Amino acid sequence: MTKKAIYQLTARQILFLALASAFIAVGTMACLINFGNAWQLRDNTNVASAESVPQGISDVSAVSDEQNSIEVYKT
Repeated sequence: MTKKAIYQLTARQILFLALASAFIAVGTMACLINFGNAWQLRDNTNVASAESVPQGISDVSAVSDEQNSIEVYKT
């Protein structure tokens, strides 16, 4: 029979491994958040934020629901 390697970890080693993993995760997230904001600094002045209102639709408060539905359907 061959002997298999058995890894035995103490409670202190498990705690150290968990804390090291947590610190690495926190550091990675802090770097990603910090550098991620720098990547988003782009000039978006020529991009429209909202669509323009389609032509041929009256003001919603000025016409009835039925008339508004007809106008929306036609556009």
